[in-house]
Amino acid sequence: MANLTIPDVSDSRIVLCRAGDSNLDGPRGWSNTNVGYFQSGNGPTFLVIGRQAPDDALGRAKGRFGVPLAVLIAFRDGEDHRLEVAHE
Repeated sequence: MANLTIPDVSDSRIVLCRAGDSNLDGPRGWSNTNVGYFQSGNGPTFLVIGRQAPDDALGRAKGRFGVPLAVLIAFRDGEDHRLEVAHE
């Protein structure tokens, strides 16, 4: 019987990044009006925040990932392009 290797998804880091970030290794075509996420097999979760993402989408991201809403809003409205954050 073959030995199956399960990818390590235990990396609990969350990195906020922008739609259109050319350094992302994940899916392309993120919208500037939405919030999305992805995680590679052994890396952090990337939370992609569009500059025009509505507050309710940020609220859902807070509920799912435990990142404080104030941090999500500040990132959306700020100038940072990538930020590793603490979560609850």
